[in-house]
Amino acid sequence: MHLSIKDNRQRLWYLILIGCFTVLLLYIKFPSEALTDYIRAEAENSFPDFNIAFDKIGLTLPPGIKIQGLRISLKEYPDIPVYVSEKSSVKVSVLSWLKGAPRYYFTSMVKGGEISGFLEEKDEVKKERVDATIDIEGLMLDDQIFIHPVINERLEGRLTGRITFMGNLSDPLRGNTEISLNLSDGRVKFKTPILDLDELEFKNMSMSGIIDNRRLNIKALNMTGGPVNCSATGTVQISNDFLNSRLNLQTEIEPSPSLYQEMPQVGRAMNVMKNRIKDGKLRIDFQGTIDRVIPKLR
Repeated sequence: MHLSIKDNRQRLWYLILIGCFTVLLLYIKFPSEALTDYIRAEAENSFPDFNIAFDKIGLTLPPGIKIQGLRISLKEYPDIPVYVSEKSSVKVSVLSWLKGAPRYYFTSMVKGGEISGFLEEKDEVKKERVDATIDIEGLMLDDQIFIHPVINERLEGRLTGRITFMGNLSDPLRGNTEISLNLSDGRVKFKTPILDLDELEFKNMSMSGIIDNRRLNIKALNMTGGPVNCSATGTVQISNDFLNSRLNLQTEIEPSPSLYQEMPQVGRAMNVMKNRIKDGKLRIDFQGTIDRVIPKLR
């Protein structure tokens, strides 16, 4: 019995369909242990100063990976994680990959919020020059370490914002980074008391600036909704040891009408310096380093 051309075409399509489903099932059911071991080894080779651990890794569609229980810590302090994510994923745009400039999309659930964005490779040879955008939504800063100990030691609140980066991954601080961040319902804690204050609560703190060649230029930093309102501009020269980064900030501090009742000790300090208050504002320059801030009255 001879099959018609139409029957042969149908059989061919069935074989192609079965082949596609087989590849799809193999992809989705790829052994997670082997994948986990491979990615852990690659991560340790790429970031030798960090311990990187996962609970589980799997493949996703569109092409990518999903990670459960991601934990990152410094080799020096393996028991103190600096980044913990309940669930993360990384996906690649197939079209961008075919064009030779892969774009990766990522999401990460962390500290009650989400970090998401994309990273696009620009250098076709070294694969180091990238453009990246990071969006932060509802991330809770508290007493648990996040990224760097100085963050949880000095700041609390709910963080949102966007960071964009263009540069070389081998030395990201020498790239060009734009920052726009907002911290709400929080407080800032001072290592050395300022105006007899150990900490200062606020409703909103916003900052915009640019990091260019290891220098953070703060366009505007504003803090409102607390016993005092503050604004600042200036620069931070970022050091490899972050706490030794040098400050050159100019600030204006404006007490709220309720300050003298709610915080009488601060009110007394303000009264002592009332001859330096102009237009209702006290002007202070902050120099020194992040670890050793030196305030100077103007």
